[in-house]
Amino acid sequence: MNDGGLVIDVRPMKSVRVDPDARTVTAGAGLTCGEFDRATQQHGLALTGGRVSTTGLAGFTLGGGSGWLERAFGFACDSLLSVDLVTASGEQVTASATENPELFWALHGGGGNFGVATSFTFGLHRLGPRVHAGLMLWPGDAADEVSRGFRELALAAPNEETGAIVYLTVPDEPGMPPEMVGKMAVAVVYLYAGDAAEGAEHTKPYRALKPAADFLEDIDYADFQCSLDDPPGKYNYWSADYHDDLSDDALDVIVDSARNLPGPSSQQLIARWGGAVGGPAATATPLMNRNANWVTHPFGLGETPQGGQEAKAWVKGSARTSRRMRPAACG
Repeated sequence: MNDGGLVIDVRPMKSVRVDPDARTVTAGAGLTCGEFDRATQQHGLALTGGRVSTTGLAGFTLGGGSGWLERAFGFACDSLLSVDLVTASGEQVTASATENPELFWALHGGGGNFGVATSFTFGLHRLGPRVHAGLMLWPGDAADEVSRGFRELALAAPNEETGAIVYLTVPDEPGMPPEMVGKMAVAVVYLYAGDAAEGAEHTKPYRALKPAADFLEDIDYADFQCSLDDPPGKYNYWSADYHDDLSDDALDVIVDSARNLPGPSSQQLIARWGGAVGGPAATATPLMNRNANWVTHPFGLGETPQGGQEAKAWVKGSARTSRRMRPAACG
């Protein structure tokens, strides 16, 4: 929490009002991304949401809001129309392009230090409710080949296509190949922000890499947004680096690091940026590095306090501190 400060719980603020004709929504600060998605998807509308449905909408947006739809629609903050908040002096204000515009600019990724946000109004984008999305899975010994193949396909992808490669330990869950359970594997997470049939057509080059398990399907967007949720109660330490380029050498470093994941819940993710992430909206926010082509995320998760410390050490070390990675990192 914090020492000598005040923590305000906004979770009861669950109001949500969608105007499908204007394609706008006004949402209370207590909504989770999952609750927001369920409300807007009733009208076939969406906003770039978190990659985990339990993420709070307010903190997500005020931090920028990076998610699966970002290449097509930009960050969540790029769709902001206005924010209602209470300042440290107790004043209730609205920030928009015409009212308190400097404050409005700061709220586009500047964090939650400018007041207590109570309500957000967004412009929405047409999407769903059915999309073609999911993941494909390969064994760990295919990591080098799949990583290079994913890189080339993602670089050539249209902006409607969002892809990420994830190095993980295969969980003991229904549908997972039993011979891969408990072992390091490579997954490609895929979402097409458009017609589901068109999205399925775009997956063919990925499927040509012959995954051991294929979970891509036509699915409700709101359900897909819940499909990668992590269970609570872990000791988490996450970070990120930006990259203009990912050479074969850089990919080798990342794969080597992923072969030493600290525990079964930790992951290494590479997300393709570009598209609307680095579009015109990029210059209108305080966020840095939006023109990067890639983001790498080491996600350290431990089951115990000691496991959490080991996960933290892994995130701070290995790939991130390697001299071979430095030429590839731009922030």
